[in-house]
Amino acid sequence: MVLPEGVRARQDAVNGMLKVHSYHNFRPETAYLSVTHLDRFLCTYDLSGKEWSLQLLSVPCIALAVKMEGRSAPLPLDLQVMEPRFLFTAMTGQQMELLVMAVFKCFTVPAMFRISFSPPAE
Repeated sequence: MVLPEGVRARQDAVNGMLKVHSYHNFRPETAYLSVTHLDRFLCTYDLSGKEWSLQLLSVPCIALAVKMEGRSAPLPLDLQVMEPRFLFTAMTGQQMELLVMAVFKCFTVPAMFRISFSPPAE
């Protein structure tokens, strides 16, 4: 069975994300969150026709999932492992992360998370 181009591209992106998760020994929840971020973004933003775009999108999706777990995310270049077809600069990965956050409208930090990001009281 031949899959439509968009389905195959998403499948390739998810497979690449799972390789990154395995390489960095991330938790299974991180993989779930990463794929969820990918799908949420694709539901609201059209990336069709750009072969490299889903691979680029996977970088901030993984980074945001790791950050949601309260861990520091590896650098964008470190999230491109296992001989990716395209290699993106750190700046490009950060710009894509800002786009993903803008699409998700998550520039505001919910009240329950503000304490964990506050500097220690002196």
